[in-house]
Amino acid sequence: MKYYAHGKLLLSGEYLVLKGARALAIPTRYGQSLSFSSGSENIRWQSFDCENKLWFEAIFGKNLDIISTNDTESAQFLQGILLKAVELKKQSLPCGKVEMHLEFPRNWGLGSSSTLTHLIAQWIEIDPYKLFFSTQNGSGYDIACATSTTPLVYTLNDGVPQTKTVDLSPAFERAFFIHLNKKQNSRPAVTNFLKKDITDNLISSISDITYKMISVQLEESLKQLMDHHEEIMSNILQTPTIKETLFKDFNGSIKSLGAWGGDFVMAIGENAPEYFKAKGFETIIPCGKMILK
Repeated sequence: MKYYAHGKLLLSGEYLVLKGARALAIPTRYGQSLSFSSGSENIRWQSFDCENKLWFEAIFGKNLDIISTNDTESAQFLQGILLKAVELKKQSLPCGKVEMHLEFPRNWGLGSSSTLTHLIAQWIEIDPYKLFFSTQNGSGYDIACATSTTPLVYTLNDGVPQTKTVDLSPAFERAFFIHLNKKQNSRPAVTNFLKKDITDNLISSISDITYKMISVQLEESLKQLMDHHEEIMSNILQTPTIKETLFKDFNGSIKSLGAWGGDFVMAIGENAPEYFKAKGFETIIPCGKMILK
């Protein structure tokens, strides 16, 4: 048996999606797969990176005790998800061999954990949102992206996920996604954000930007929306924008994606690939090669 889940990026609504703002999310062309074959007294788990190199392995007993592993922290994280899956399924997991294959570098932040969660839910045949919300603290938009084949608007309505598929505007065609050479752990950022008091006006402003980003026709208008979104979030987070911090001389617009401070940014401007390469950033992906559409 084999299962697949797409990676994800959040183009608008980071953080505020947790408070009910509408967010623009995209499934990526890169994802992760899980294959299972029965025939063992234990569960042998192996995870391979995008170069097909084994980076994690563990053997779990029938009760999901960790018998052996090469990475205790990862094994305990996985064990927590599997234990919750058993609780939701109300039956034990089948024994056998599980192989995970990742299609993107682990430090890219496209959803190695969320695709893992969704794949386990597919394998065990349980609700992926229930598994995600009981083991992680994000909005769940990445779970929506895992099986979507088009961009979508994601909303939490009283904690209940709602999605609407959309088409991206042609204004995104000259956008590039640049990896900042470090992975951002979103869990502490989410925890800190949830302590903040956010007004309904701010939530409405971000939701409005999301809808305008979908329908905008002109590149210059999209850049203005990106700048406005960055300004709002900079004020909320009390953090300078990524452009102010690293790319003041860039002739264009840059928007943080997801938790601020790492992973990918989206940029539109003159000679964007050349500019970022000169700054030492080698992972520069055109919109058409990142977004599944």
